Amino acid sequence: PICTALLATLWLAPHLTLMILALKGVPYDVRYALACTVPYYLLAGRGITIMRSRIWRCACLAGILLYSGYALRADYFIPYKENYRDALGHIANAQQPGDCALFFPDGTLPLQWGVYHAGQTPPRIIRPEPETSDMEGCKRIWLVTYTKAAPPSGQLRSVHRNLTASFIEVERQHYFGVDVMLYARPPL
Repeated sequence: PICTALLATLWLAPHLTLMILALKGVPYDVRYALACTVPYYLLAGRGITIMRSRIWRCACLAGILLYSGYALRADYFIPYKENYRDALGHIANAQQPGDCALFFPDGTLPLQWGVYHAGQTPPRIIRPEPETSDMEGCKRIWLVTYTKAAPPSGQLRSVHRNLTASFIEVERQHYFGVDVMLYARPPL
């Protein structure tokens, strides 16, 4: 009984603290509750072992395993982070001499380029507010937008308007959290 009470305290107190923090608007992260895992499993194991019916013990154990497996689905099968790997891979494979790139809204080359394409030179980077002089040497422009943090639509419309004044959109690819559009000069 004392051991069970101690385990319950080790599991319950942090969870109550997390609930209070949630009410104050602090975002939840799974690592905040990781310390509670061992006491929780010890309590669950103790609860299962004191059940008299073997059928109920097996059913509870099967339920816990199924629910745990289902919970892992979010960690391994549901994308949660922007897919710069495939987006930049597409640009790296399809770029041509004279290509430029515009990364909106930051205006900087993502760090992932150095990780996935370290030996390859990226297209020339132009500013998010492309001026005519910025686009002078560009035969084609890759527009890469980070879609999870929605930038003000007016800014993005302005970028599209500036690009379509001299270029036409020839390709559009969607990746999780990242859109890639290719603009090329119209044929003469």
